[in-house]
Amino acid sequence: MLQTSDGGAIYTDTDNGGGSVIAYNAVYNVNVTGGYDGVGIYLDDNSSNFIVHDNVTANVQAGLKLNSTSYNETIYNNKLGANVNAIETNGWTGFAYDWSGSQLYDNTYYNASVELGANVSQWGNAYASGSPAIRHPRPRR
Repeated sequence: MLQTSDGGAIYTDTDNGGGSVIAYNAVYNVNVTGGYDGVGIYLDDNSSNFIVHDNVTANVQAGLKLNSTSYNETIYNNKLGANVNAIETNGWTGFAYDWSGSQLYDNTYYNASVELGANVSQWGNAYASGSPAIRHPRPRR
């Protein structure tokens, strides 16, 4: 993200994930100074059919971004800390992207707003203050 303004630490572009799983990642310190937000996990340009769970983002501009239409995503049990949006779409005013078949549940959003596409199902999500803890693995001895 030092040489681009539209990307993320974990990034897909126009992909049918076919049930691919993005899980157990700690993503932090992704910020840009111009253009679009620095994103932790970015499912870009009509990517669909991904399962995203048990990830943590902190000190990013957007925790998770689903750009354009985003069908059949399953997103659960994530701790999404962000400086701007915990979850976002393009953010263009008055234009709601279709997220039919997508489910967001049991996620925690830290100190950030949430932008969602149309027709997404959601339940059990919570807002929290502060920032989620990033746990580093213990060094081996």
